[in-house]
Amino acid sequence: MNEPVRDPEMPVSGNRWLKPALVAVVVLIAIAAWVGRPGPGQPPVIVTVPSVPVPAEYSELLTAARNAQLKSDWCAAREAFQKLSDKVGLEPVERSELRDEAARNLRMLTTLCPGEVTPQSVPVPNVGEEVEVPKKKTPPAALSEEMLLERYPVGKTVRSVGHFVVNGKGSNAAWGLKGVASFSYLSQIPTETRVVENDARAGRVVFEQSFGEVFQVRTVSNQTLELVPPDSLVLRTVWPSADRQLKRLSPRYLLFRRVADALNTTDPALKRTLTSATEWLRRAGVHVTAQTPDTELAVQVEKLSGSRLRIVYLSGVGVTHISRLEGEPFDRDELIRLAHASTVLVDTFVFPTANRREGEQWEVRAEDVGSLFALYDPVAEIGGTIKLRRETDETAGQVARLSVVSGAVTAQSNVGGKEQRGQLSVKDGSMLFDLKELYIRGAAIQFSASTLHQSRDHLLFGTEQLRDLRVESRYEAEFVEPAKPPATNSP
Repeated sequence: MNEPVRDPEMPVSGNRWLKPALVAVVVLIAIAAWVGRPGPGQPPVIVTVPSVPVPAEYSELLTAARNAQLKSDWCAAREAFQKLSDKVGLEPVERSELRDEAARNLRMLTTLCPGEVTPQSVPVPNVGEEVEVPKKKTPPAALSEEMLLERYPVGKTVRSVGHFVVNGKGSNAAWGLKGVASFSYLSQIPTETRVVENDARAGRVVFEQSFGEVFQVRTVSNQTLELVPPDSLVLRTVWPSADRQLKRLSPRYLLFRRVADALNTTDPALKRTLTSATEWLRRAGVHVTAQTPDTELAVQVEKLSGSRLRIVYLSGVGVTHISRLEGEPFDRDELIRLAHASTVLVDTFVFPTANRREGEQWEVRAEDVGSLFALYDPVAEIGGTIKLRRETDETAGQVARLSVVSGAVTAQSNVGGKEQRGQLSVKDGSMLFDLKELYIRGAAIQFSASTLHQSRDHLLFGTEQLRDLRVESRYEAEFVEPAKPPATNSP
C-alpha cells in the first residue's frame, strides 16, 4: 500500500520518510553555523579537516591558498592550490585529503580565475547577461493560453526543497575505510520560484529562481549509523519563516575522516567547532544511537547556493534564455545545463487538469519533473517516464492524492568521451497536489537501483561494488502568500 504524503500544515509525528532528510539538514546547519564563514560576495571555500597533522612543507602553501581565496584573490588562490597539487601529487595515500582539497578548489576556481584568455577560453557571462538556450531534442508539450494564465499569474511564488537519499554498501579508494563499507548519501536543493512576467498569448512566461543552501552530504562507516531527529518538517527547517529572505551563502567542503578522533583533538579551533556542533545537535533533539570510531563525514555546499537566476520559458519549446542575477559565476555550458534542469513547470506537468477521475492513470516525462528527484549532478541528463494514478482525495475538492505506480528515471552524461549512465526503477510513491493554488505540496518516491550516475563532483564518485541500495526522493513545497500592502491611515 502506498504511504500517503503528509500535508505540510498537518502534524508529522511518526513521519518516518522525512527523518533521514532532516538529519542531514540539521548536520549541515550545525557544521555551517559553527565554522567561521566568509561574508557575502566571497568565493567558494573548501576546507579539509586532516586526519593527520599537515607537514610544515605543505602548511605554508595551504595557508596561502586558503587566505587568498577568502580575500577573493582567486588567481593567487588558484596558483597556490596548483603548487600544492603538484607537490602532493606523488605523495602516499596519507596525503589524499590535501590532494582532494586542492583538486576540488581548482575545479571551482576555473570560472573564478580562468587564466590567460585564449581563443579556446570558456567565456563567463556577466551578471544579467542573457544566454540563449539550445532547444531540446524532445521539447515539452505546449500549454494553452488559458492554462498559462491560470497556473502562472505574476507574483505567484512557491518555495520547495528536494532531497535525494541513497543508503547502501560499497567501496571507494578515496574513503578512509578500506573494502566494502556502509554509506548514506543525501543531496538537498531548496528553491524559491517566482513568476515575474506572463505573456500567455505569446506562450512566454518569465521566472526568477533563487536557491538556498544546495549541498551533498555523505557518511561512511563499518556499521550503520542511526540518527533519530525531532518530529519537525524539513521544509520548516530550511525555511524557518514564511518571510525569510534568501541570502548569499558560502560554498565549502568539509571532510572529517574520523569524527571520534577529531572530537578528542588538541586543536582548540577544531575542538570548539565539533563540540559546538555536537551540542547543537543535542539541543535539536538529534541523538546518535550507534557510533563507531571510524565514522567519516563529508559535506559539500555547492556553488549554486545563494544564486538567483532569470529563466524565460516558451510553451512548446522549453527554456529559451537564462541569466544569472546573483551568485557565483557560471560559464555558458553550466548555465545551459541549469536551464535544462530547471523544470519550472513541474506542477503543471504532474497534474495538467483537475478533471482527472479517481483511478485514472497517465504518464509524465521525468525530464519535465526533474526537481521532484533532486538528483544534484550538474552534468547528468534526466530521462525516462513515471506513471501516476489519481486516488481518493486527501481532502475532498482541495488536496488531490496521486500514486506513483511505475516507471524508470535515467541519468546519463558524456564528458570527455567518458559515458556514464544510472537508472532508478520506481517501486512505490505518492504525491499531494493543492487544487486551489495548483502546486505539488509533497512527494515521496522509492526506487530500486543497481547503478548510480556519479560525476567527479558527486560525493559518491568512484564508488564501486554497490549493493543493498535503498533509494528515495522527497519533495516538499509551500505556497508563499502575496505580501499585503501597508495599511494607510484614513484622514
